[in-house]
Amino acid sequence: MNNKNFNIFAQLQTELNDYFTNKVSIGQGNKQEKRNPYKFSQFDTLETIDYYCGSKFEKTNKDTDGTPKIFLNLVSFRAETASKNIDLDVKDFTFIPENDDSIYGALLLRKKFRRWAKENYFGEMINEMVDDFPKYGTVVVKRVGQDLERVNLCTLRNQQDAKSLEDASYVIEEHKNMSWHEIDEMPDWDQTDLKGKWDSKFNVFERYGNVPLDWYKEYKGEKVEEGDEKKGIDVMAILAPDAGSNDPKGAILFCEECDCRPYQEVHYKTIAGRWLGEGEVEKNFGNQVARNMIFNLRKKALAWSSKNIFQSMSEEAANNLVTEVRDGDVLKIEANGAITRVDTVNRSAGDATAIDQAVEENANQRSFTFESATGEAMPSGTSFRLGAMITNTVQSYYKLKRQKLGLFFTRLVTEDLIPIFEKDNKKAGEVGFYEGEEGFDILRGAKKEYIKGQILVDMVLNNKFDKLGTISAITDSLLATKTADFWAFDEDYWKNLKYQVAIEVTGESTDVVKKMETLTTLYQTLVQKGDPRADDVLKMILVMTGEKLKAGSVGLQSPMAGGMMPQPSPTPATAIPSSMGQAESMAGIK
Repeated sequence: MNNKNFNIFAQLQTELNDYFTNKVSIGQGNKQEKRNPYKFSQFDTLETIDYYCGSKFEKTNKDTDGTPKIFLNLVSFRAETASKNIDLDVKDFTFIPENDDSIYGALLLRKKFRRWAKENYFGEMINEMVDDFPKYGTVVVKRVGQDLERVNLCTLRNQQDAKSLEDASYVIEEHKNMSWHEIDEMPDWDQTDLKGKWDSKFNVFERYGNVPLDWYKEYKGEKVEEGDEKKGIDVMAILAPDAGSNDPKGAILFCEECDCRPYQEVHYKTIAGRWLGEGEVEKNFGNQVARNMIFNLRKKALAWSSKNIFQSMSEEAANNLVTEVRDGDVLKIEANGAITRVDTVNRSAGDATAIDQAVEENANQRSFTFESATGEAMPSGTSFRLGAMITNTVQSYYKLKRQKLGLFFTRLVTEDLIPIFEKDNKKAGEVGFYEGEEGFDILRGAKKEYIKGQILVDMVLNNKFDKLGTISAITDSLLATKTADFWAFDEDYWKNLKYQVAIEVTGESTDVVKKMETLTTLYQTLVQKGDPRADDVLKMILVMTGEKLKAGSVGLQSPMAGGMMPQPSPTPATAIPSSMGQAESMAGIK
C-alpha cells in the first residue's frame, strides 16, 4: 500500500471533527439492566465551565415569557476558595543538597533561582495555573524554545479518552488570527504555499500526531525504502488550511519528526475513560442549575404574590380597579356579585428555602468549602472538637491537591525550568544574603569559620601564639557591623551541584484534634488557677477551630529549606567569600 495520497489537511479536519462532535463513553454499562455508559464531551464541558464562571446561561437568559433570568453564581466562589487554599509561589521552591559539597551551593541556588524566576515572570504563570487547576481540572504547560508557556485549554484539541497528551493519537493547538508579520517572525516556517493579502489573518494549527513514514520522507525529499508504507512517524506540523475551501488543502509551514511532545500536565481529579480532569466547577454543574432554577422560580412567585387581583360575578364591576375607578366613585354590584381578592400568596416559600439550603450544603460537601476553608466563623454552638475535626478534614483535602500540584511543579522545574535557568546564568557572579534573610545565619556561620582559619594561619605565621584565645573575639568584632554577606560562584557553577528540587507544603504531620484536646485541658487548668496565660491558650484554640488559620499562632514551624543542615565546615568547598584580602585587619570581609 502506498500512502502518496495521504492528505495531512484531511487528517487534521477528521481529528477536529472527532473532537468537536464526538463523545467518549465513561463507565462499563450493564446489558442486563439496560444501563449504558454515559457520554462525555471535552469541548462541551470546557465551554460550560467558561459560561458558568462568567455567570452566563448556556442557551438564553430569558424565561419563556421573556422575563430576564438571574444567574446566581455558585461555582466561581468554590473554585477561587480552592485556589486560595492550594496557592503556591516561587518562594515555596527549595533545593535539597545531596552531598556535603552542595550544602552551601543549594542555599545560593535557592536565592538566585527565586530572583531569576520573578524577573522572568514565572511567578505570574504559577498564579494563573493555580487559578486554572480547580477551575478546569487540568493544567498544561508547554516548553517553547527557552520559555515555558501556559496552554489555554480552550485552544487545545486532543484525543478525549487519552491517558496523557504524550499517548494521545493527536494533540492540536489552534492559533487564531495570526498575521503575516507574526508568521514571518517564526524561524524555519515555509510560507511558499501560504495564500492571502497583506492584511489577511490565518488560523494556524500546531499538530502533534502520526503520519505515514513514506509520505513524510517524500515531503522531506528523502529516499523511500521498502516497508516504509507500513510504518508511521510522530511529527510536529504547523498547518494553515485554506480558509473557506471545501477541498482539504493549505500550507505546511513546518513539519519535523517529534521525539517527545513538549507538554507537562496535571489533573485535579482523574476520571477513568477521559483525559480532562474534574475541577470544582464541573463538580457543581448540577448544583448550579438547581440554584438558578430555584432562585428564578422564587423570583417569579414573588412577582405573582405582589399582584393585587380581584374577582366578581357582576358584569357591572370595573375591569381594572386601578385605572377605571376614581376617588368617590360608587360601584353598582349585582346580587351575589361582591368583589373579592384572589389569593396569590406564595405558600411554597418554605419548601424552596429547604431545597436551596440542601443545594448549598451539597455544594459545600463536594468542594469542601466549609467555614474553616473560607475564613468564616463557625456556626453558633459548634463544639471545639467538632470544629477541629472539620478544620483537619478540610486542610487534609486541600493539602492533597496542593501536593499534587507541587509534584507537577517539581517535575516542571527539574525537567524544563532548571535547564533554562542554567543557560541564562552560566557566567560567574555573586549572591548577596542580608541579615534576617533565610539562610543568612548558616552562611554567616560558615564565613566565621573561614575567617577564624585565616586569622589562625596569620597568627601562627607571625608567632602570635599568645593571642590564639582571642580568635573568636576578633572574628565577632569584624562581623559585628556587617549586615550582608556576598558569596561568589564560578562559571557553570550550578551544573556541578548535586541537589533535588522540592516544594514546601505547610501543615505537615499535625494531629489537630489531639493537639486541640491538650490545649483545652491546659486552658481549663489555667483558668482554675487564675493564670493570665489562659488567654494565650484560648487564642490558640480559636485558631485551630478556624477563626484564624495561621500556623505561626499555634507554634507550628515550616521546616527550613534543605532540611537540617550540618554545621558549616571550616573551608566550605562549594562557596567561599568573594573577597578575602587584607582589608579590615587580618581578614577581608566584603
